Amino acid sequence: MLPKGERPAFASLSVVALILVFCLQVMGCTTLGTQRLERYLAQGNALMGAGDHEGAIELYRSVLQAHPQQRKIRYNLALAFVQAGNPDAALEELSRLDAQADHRNVTYLTAIGGVAAASGKGGRAIEAWKRVLELDPLDVKVRELLVDELARQQAFSEAYRYAAEAFRLGQFSKELFAKLAELEVRSGSGDGNSWKLLEENHT
Repeated sequence: MLPKGERPAFASLSVVALILVFCLQVMGCTTLGTQRLERYLAQGNALMGAGDHEGAIELYRSVLQAHPQQRKIRYNLALAFVQAGNPDAALEELSRLDAQADHRNVTYLTAIGGVAAASGKGGRAIEAWKRVLELDPLDVKVRELLVDELARQQAFSEAYRYAAEAFRLGQFSKELFAKLAELEVRSGSGDGNSWKLLEENHT
């Protein structure tokens, strides 16, 4: 069932931090220019691992003063802000990365959506996740997050449309059919019975 007026379980800063860490691993293709920067990155990771988020923030900021185009450092800075409980600062850094990437990097956009949703900025999350799906319509997880956030905002017709698109793309699951049944009813588009039948018979 969809949450009624509640933020999805994803929307906690601890979970967002895990998502950011995963995204950072995906970003392995972003290289650092010098061994010195690699050492800074390792030092920052050590501080983060020890729970010294403020120390990591100070380090990453100092590196960025000299090397403002180092995206992996800036991404780590955003992660440090999340773990320090400062999602607004994290969003600022992620937005800079998004602009540097001409709004075409799904890693940055996914992270922006996660941090925004966790900090009560549902509109910003929706905007970012919609952009992700423009770039990668097959991203199942982001589509689920977007549908849940739209439903939480009571935009049931739009949520239903995005969920139905998952069906058209062949992303079948019992969870999807159950969500479609509920959204069809809540959007006033039907009684949901056809989706319930698919849910019951899906293996």
